[in-house]
Amino acid sequence: MNKPMSDTISDPVRDALSGPRDALRAFILDQFLAGADPSSLKDEQSLERTGVIDSAGMLELIMHLEETFGFVVEAEEALPSNFDSINNLVAYVGRKRDAA
Repeated sequence: MNKPMSDTISDPVRDALSGPRDALRAFILDQFLAGADPSSLKDEQSLERTGVIDSAGMLELIMHLEETFGFVVEAEEALPSNFDSINNLVAYVGRKRDAA
């Protein structure tokens, strides 16, 4: 019997295919808010000001974006306007995909 497609691809690829918002939420909840109620992470909340992600976490997030979505984050793009909330991250990923 054949396995469902979701069982045959890796988690990051499956997450990227499910949509950037879901993939980013899942990554942040798993890596920075383990055990937290998923509803506690609001799409518009500042990840830095609320203490979800610090500077080391930001580097981890950038690496995750590059590996999962297949683009390079340029140094000048690592700004709060791109990275400080789920909404900003989703918009940034969309712009990078559109530019590719």
